[in-house]
Amino acid sequence: MRKFFGFIHLEEKTVQKLTKIAFVVFVLSVAFSFVHDLNFLEKNKSFTSFSFYNIYLIDLAAIFLIAVALINPYWHKKSILTPWLIFPAFAFLSFLWSGAPFLSAFWGLRLLLVVSALVVAVGLMEKEKYYNWFFNILIAMGVVESLIAVGQFIFQKSLGLYLLGESHLGEAVLGLPRMNILGHSLLRAYGTLPHSNILGGFLLFTIVATFWYKPAKYQGLYLTIQLIGLGLTFSRSAILGLFLILLLNWKRLPVFFAQRFNWREKKNFFALMLVVLLAIILVRSPVQNILSGRDPSTRLRVEYARAAFGRFLDSPIIGRGWGTGPVELPAYSNYPFYSWEIQPVHNIFLLALSDLGIIGLIILLYLVYQALKGPRSIWHSLFIAYLFIGLFDHYFLTLPQGIFIFFAAAMFARPAEARQRRAMAGVFALEKNREKTRPRVGSSRTSLPSG
Repeated sequence: MRKFFGFIHLEEKTVQKLTKIAFVVFVLSVAFSFVHDLNFLEKNKSFTSFSFYNIYLIDLAAIFLIAVALINPYWHKKSILTPWLIFPAFAFLSFLWSGAPFLSAFWGLRLLLVVSALVVAVGLMEKEKYYNWFFNILIAMGVVESLIAVGQFIFQKSLGLYLLGESHLGEAVLGLPRMNILGHSLLRAYGTLPHSNILGGFLLFTIVATFWYKPAKYQGLYLTIQLIGLGLTFSRSAILGLFLILLLNWKRLPVFFAQRFNWREKKNFFALMLVVLLAIILVRSPVQNILSGRDPSTRLRVEYARAAFGRFLDSPIIGRGWGTGPVELPAYSNYPFYSWEIQPVHNIFLLALSDLGIIGLIILLYLVYQALKGPRSIWHSLFIAYLFIGLFDHYFLTLPQGIFIFFAAAMFARPAEARQRRAMAGVFALEKNREKTRPRVGSSRTSLPSG
C-alpha cells in the first residue's frame, strides 16, 4: 500500500494502472481535445475569434498526469529540476506585474501545466512500453487527422466531430481560413485542431515520427496519407518547414529511405508529392503578393509585429505580462482588425520580448540552446523547422497543442545525458555501413528519439 498526501491509500498496481491511463489520455488529448469556452469571461465571441479563456481536454489531461506522477514510485526517483520549466514558470509569474493579472496567470498556468506533464511523459518513456505507446498513438492520430482533413476539404464543412475538438466549419462562419483556386473560395482543412496552421504543425511532427520511428509494412501508406493531409491545410509555414527538414538532411535521405522503403521504386512518388506541396504554396498566394505586402496574412503579421515592438519599448525588461498582447493590441495599433483578428503577435520571439521583456527572450533563447546543443538528429531538424514556423505564428507558445509539439521536439532534440550515448547509435549511423539493416549493437529503441 502507498500513502498519498497522508490520507489516501493506493495499492502499487493501482498506481501503475492510473499512470498508464493518464499517459495514454494525455497523448490522445493532444489532437482529440474538446474545448469548453468560458463565455462568462468574454463577450461577443464567435467560433472563429481567438479565445482568451477556454479549457481544453489536454489541460485536464495534463493535470491528471501530473497528479498521478506525484504518487508514482517510479517518478519519485526522477528529478523535477529541468531547464524546460524555466520559461513556463517565468511566464506564469508575470501575473505579478501584468496589467491583466488573471489573464497572465491563466495563460501562464496552462503553459506550465502542459510542459510539466510533457516532462513527466518523456520521463516515463524511458520504459519501452510508454515509448512505443507514445509513437504509435501519435502516428495513428496523424493518419486519422489527415483522413478527417480530406473529408472536411471534400465536403467544405465540419464532419460533426465536435466532441473530439472539431471546430464549427462551413460557408456561414466568418473568419475561417480559406484559399482561392480558379475563383472558388475553398476551406482549408482543420482536422480536430483549433486552426489549419496548427494541424500543419502537428502533422509535421507525426510525419517525422512516422518516418523515423518504426519501419512497417504500411509505413509508406501512413506517410502518403499524412502528406496529403498536410497539403490540405495549405499552411505555407508547415509545408516550408517540411522542405527545410529535407534540406537539412538531404545527404542522409537515400540511406534513410533505403532502410524503410524500396527507394528506387518510391523516390519518384515522393518527389511528385513534394512538387505538389510546393505548388500549393505558390497557388495559395503568389510570391509577389507576399513580398509586396498585399497578401492579407502578411499585412496582419506586420501590424501585429509593429504593435508588439511598441509594447516592448514601454516595458523592455520584464514585459507587459504573459498573454496580454491581444487585449492591448487596439491601444498600440490603428489598424481596423476584425474580431477574429485580435490575436497575439505571430512571432514567438517577439511574443516573448513584448510579453516578458528582454529577460523572457533570453530564457527562451536558452531553451533553444539547450535543444540544439546535442548531436545532430532528425529531431534537431524538426525543432529548427518549428523555430522557422515560429517566425510567422504564435501557437507554439499560446495553444496547448502547439506547446506540446514544440517542447516535445525540443526535448527529443536534446535527450538526457544518461541516454545520449545510446541515442547516438540511431538510424543515421547506418550511413557508415550501408550493408547493415538494423542499428548497431548498443542502440536501443527505448532511448529517446535521436534520429
